[in-house]
Parts: sequence; structure tokens; C-alpha cells
Amino acid sequence: MHGLTVEHAMEPRPLIVPADTPLGAIYGSMRNRVADEALVMPSSWQETFPPLRPIGILTIRDALEAAAQDVNWRHAPVVRFMVHPVSTVSADQDLDEAIAWMDSLGIHRLPVVSRGVLVGLLTSESALRARAEQLRALERQLERREREALHDPLTGLPNRRLFEEVLEREFQLHRRNFTPLALLLLDVDLFKDVNDTYGHPAGDLVLKDLAARLRETVRRADLLARVGGEEFAVLAAVEGREKALTLGEKLRSVVAATPFAISTGPWCPGATPSARAGRAHHLHVTASVGVALSSGRLTSSDELVRRADEALYVAKRRGRNMVWLSEH
Repeated sequence: MHGLTVEHAMEPRPLIVPADTPLGAIYGSMRNRVADEALVMPSSWQETFPPLRPIGILTIRDALEAAAQDVNWRHAPVVRFMVHPVSTVSADQDLDEAIAWMDSLGIHRLPVVSRGVLVGLLTSESALRARAEQLRALERQLERREREALHDPLTGLPNRRLFEEVLEREFQLHRRNFTPLALLLLDVDLFKDVNDTYGHPAGDLVLKDLAARLRETVRRADLLARVGGEEFAVLAAVEGREKALTLGEKLRSVVAATPFAISTGPWCPGATPSARAGRAHHLHVTASVGVALSSGRLTSSDELVRRADEALYVAKRRGRNMVWLSEH
């Protein structure tokens, strides 16, 4: 566990008692504190002083055995029943080294000191908890990195890499089982003008809002991805040209139907002077959609992408803000 020290795993507030404390009192304290052990200090120690090196350890097992064997156990001092001498470990010591040392000594507890002062107690249980928590943290970090590698940071949608992986898998499934498969490519019309006029931060706001609209439009089973700057792709199991065109029209209309609200100001880099002078703008944005249906004649997913891209090009050339279906 690289980087994990004893301080990360220790119990910071162990039960501490003077050596002349009656066992009956310490047993009650252990029970009330829900502690399995107590660190025994010299009789002269007072709680007003910082604890130094303990002279022994009393476990709940020691207390129970004493109670079973000694009729006067309640009044006997804990020093009679404690385990001693006591080894200690430094708070900044590597946890794996400390665990190995505990194993070699055959013990399950080590008082932790820092600059000569007792600061905690390392137990086998607390060490295992620390290791388990570090492992969970590592798993969460790996999951986060994997998600970041496969998702667009701006919109949260799958990125091109994930899209291509799913496309290839679905295309092979389509070829084997003849399942319906349609690819729709959506590109924002004249998006460069948005960035040039209002600045890239405003353009990012449009893309985030647009992604949210598209996400609400497609079905849960469909794959929606951001595959380029202002280009999005939808992979859907729709059968027939009419259903594919209907989906394409839904995507187009959800972009064009409602203006996009953006805020600009002097802080907005890249915006024109007139745009920076204002605060709120409502932009009318449109998008073109190219649609391609997979068929038995296609031999690769790249061909499906090429057909959808060609259909998108036709939609752009014919005036934008429209849906075009590849007829190949």
C-alpha cells in the first residue's frame, strides 16, 4: 500500500488509564467506551498531561479472564493483569512495515507515538479497514478515469472512442442476427458564427444545452454521443426509413424549436464588442441531420458512417436545418 502510513490506520483516541486504576473501573470504562483494549500509563500520569509511552496494554479478554479467576478482581489494580512490556510504532511509519512487524511479534495492537507522545493505537482491525478503504478509493479512481477516457467532459456524453466501440459491436450483431440498425449524424449549422460572435464559453453553453435536449429526445436504448466539436451521433435500433426519418426530424426540431439562452459580458473572451456589451442572449440555432440505414450489402461499420456523413453533407448543401436519408 504505497503511501499509506500508520497514522492513516490508527485509532486516534484509545482508552488510557493509570496503572493503579481498579480493574472493575477499567472494565466498566472499556464496556462504556465500546473499546476492546486500554493503554496503561504509569500511576503518576494525569489526564492533564500529554500521554507518553504506555507501560502495558489491557484487553477485554484479559479483563474477562481476571474476573473469572480472581474473586477480588474489581479492586485489583490493572497493572496486575496487563500485557507488558509494550512495543510502539511511529505514526509516520509505512503501514505495511508496521503490519509485518506485528505479525513477526505475534501481536495485534501497537501504541502509536509521534515525537515521544502517544497519539493513537494501531490494531489489526484498524489496519485492515484502512487497507480496504484505500482499495475502494483506488477502485473509484480507476472507474472515474475510465469514464473520463470514454466520455466528453463538456456534455457528459459518450465520446468518439466509446461510440466507435459500440458501433462496431452493434454492427456485428446486426450482421449476425439481422437486427435493425440506423445511424444519425447531427451537426450544428453555422456553429463557428456562434463562437466568433459570442465567444467559446457561450458556444459551450449551447452545446451543453443541446446535448441535454438530445438526451431527452432519444430512447434509453439508443446511443447518443458527441463525436466532434459540434457533431453528435445517434445509434438506434429503428427499422425502416420512415421510423429513421421520424427520429431524425425529432432531433432536428428539438434543436430549432426553442432558442438557446446564453449570458455574455466583458469576461467572455473571443466575443465581439457588441456581444460583450450585453448580458443575456437568446440564440436561434439549427442543425442538419444525416441518416443511414444498415443493410445486408454493408460489410463494415465504416461504410455505415460514410453513408450517414454523405447524407449530412447533402442536408447542409440543400440549405441546412433539414434531415436527409442516404438512399444507397
